[in-house]
Amino acid sequence: KYLSIADEAIANGNIFAFFNHGVPYADKPPLYLWAIMLGKVLFGKHLMFFISLLSVIPAFITLWVMGNWCQRYLSRSKTINAELMLVTSIYFIAPIIVLRMDMLMTMFITLSLYTFYRMYMYNHVTEGSGKRSGSNCIPESRRYARWRWLLPLYIFMALFTKGPIGILMPLLSITLFLAVS
Repeated sequence: KYLSIADEAIANGNIFAFFNHGVPYADKPPLYLWAIMLGKVLFGKHLMFFISLLSVIPAFITLWVMGNWCQRYLSRSKTINAELMLVTSIYFIAPIIVLRMDMLMTMFITLSLYTFYRMYMYNHVTEGSGKRSGSNCIPESRRYARWRWLLPLYIFMALFTKGPIGILMPLLSITLFLAVS
């Protein structure tokens, strides 16, 4: 279906309004369709290898982020076990195999939650230690400034990839975390 929509958009020369066999298609945001269209324009045809990279690369990035997140609290062997549990989960494998925008959305949601967590931990640690005002804190404050614009960017990209669920999951998770903590 997505290949057909991308072909129709390329044929009509319209990258903002999508149609599926002449019927307007507004079910999903355009990021994934634009990526498929880019592949078609670059290679002259739809290459399954390129399309699979749109799921495989986000899966590896998600796995890498989760590994970095876990290694702060777990031993190396337990971090590897956690990564293996994630990789062998059907809910992680299926979006990779199906070749849709789901793994791309998962990556952006994971990045947004990890970025929020790093911001939260930075605030939590620096408030307790009073290190925020010192000159030795400059690299961390630059990171924090970068996280401040990355968090809404990741949430927007999740929304732009999958729609309302892309904004609902990070905002709901962050709100519940803050309410509980």
